[in-house]
Amino acid sequence: MTNNAEPLELDVTVRHGRMHCTLHGEGEPLVLLHGALGTGEAHFRGQIDELARSYRLIVPDFLGYGRSGRRDYFDGAFHSRDAEDVVALVEQIGVSPVHLCGFSDGAIVAMVVATHYGEILRSLTLIGGQPVMDEKGMSMTRKWKPPENLASGFRDALARYHGDPYWSEMVTKYVDAFEGLYAAGGDPIGAPLEGISCPTLIVHGVYDPWVDVSHAHDMHAAITGSRLEVLERAGHEVQRDRPEEFNRLLLDFLASVG
Repeated sequence: MTNNAEPLELDVTVRHGRMHCTLHGEGEPLVLLHGALGTGEAHFRGQIDELARSYRLIVPDFLGYGRSGRRDYFDGAFHSRDAEDVVALVEQIGVSPVHLCGFSDGAIVAMVVATHYGEILRSLTLIGGQPVMDEKGMSMTRKWKPPENLASGFRDALARYHGDPYWSEMVTKYVDAFEGLYAAGGDPIGAPLEGISCPTLIVHGVYDPWVDVSHAHDMHAAITGSRLEVLERAGHEVQRDRPEEFNRLLLDFLASVG
């Protein structure tokens, strides 16, 4: 299937505010969840056009990011609230069940959805996922604060995606929330991964500086029947470091789900 239509822009009132998303293509619904400080269009820019040839893509921005409404919370439970918003988005668009693909924080949210609301899923894809926070990830996250010390190109991108000066406040609140989550035991999922029953693809980069590859192996061991792909010459953002290889892996996996 080919698709040359302009994406459909939607603003949907979800449980915790207004969520903006874009819809691309036609076919079975596939939801793409971005990572921390990003947007759906930014973190999946190398995937959208190709995937939209075969799937109906739903690409939201989490609350507080991009073109979605501002969030009035950033605490240790924000992944769970984001999961509630994703479920509400899927229900309001009326496309359940969906294929769900999450990157980094989006992978955490996807795992919350899979363990608590698994009935809405056809499949699950996790990129750079981390079911338990550890010192490696926390140390990297701390480097974002104070935000004025970030590289100028990164600051410019954050201002472009999220608005200036709001982006600086967002970064500070995010790091503080992550710190609180880590101090509370670092469990953002709140349920065992063994409860995930849908077909699952786990993708991880060998040189991920944020999330140790051991997390991918632990997830693979916990999720019955899951498929693990560890990519060489890739870091945390596998879908951006190796877009062609990642797209092929994802499309092959989705085709196998049927």
